[in-house]
Amino acid sequence: MDDQRAEHLSRKLGESIRKVRTSRKVSMEMMAKEIGISKLTLLKIEKGEGNPTLAVVWKIANALQLPIASLLQEQEEGEVVKRGGSFTLSSVQEDFTAELLFQTKNTEVYQGYIKANSMYQSEPHREGVVECVTVLDGRITIKVEDRTYQLETYDSIRFDGDRIHSYCNEEIEGAKLHFVITHS
Repeated sequence: MDDQRAEHLSRKLGESIRKVRTSRKVSMEMMAKEIGISKLTLLKIEKGEGNPTLAVVWKIANALQLPIASLLQEQEEGEVVKRGGSFTLSSVQEDFTAELLFQTKNTEVYQGYIKANSMYQSEPHREGVVECVTVLDGRITIKVEDRTYQLETYDSIRFDGDRIHSYCNEEIEGAKLHFVITHS
């Protein structure tokens, strides 16, 4: 994604967060405290100056009780997303990235990548969220609470996303994933 598009999407994310937060009469201080970040960090995100991690964006979306995609709403009918052409969220170490492809009112579609020998622990999403994940390339282990699932290329899994879950790639090559996340 080019820098100009990334800046536009960061501003869009920030504007959407501020608009929803203020419409609900939630102070910046109260929201920052609820999601466990500093007020300054939230201010930077709302101004489009920050580069929040995937975990922080999930916490914000959960606090606002909204899908992440609704904070980036720019959908056109017949839209085509080229590789690298949409908003990408990353873990702190950038071992895991999720590129938003499409969204509708209750559904988000992502292309995900997890680097070799990496693990990503996801925050539980809000109640009613269901994740469907297909491994497009590679082999990963998905853990949902105390259950462990081994998936290889073209294997799929569906689970309640409001539970603690993680993605682990113990292979020497990265893995490519496809996510469909639905909100009830």
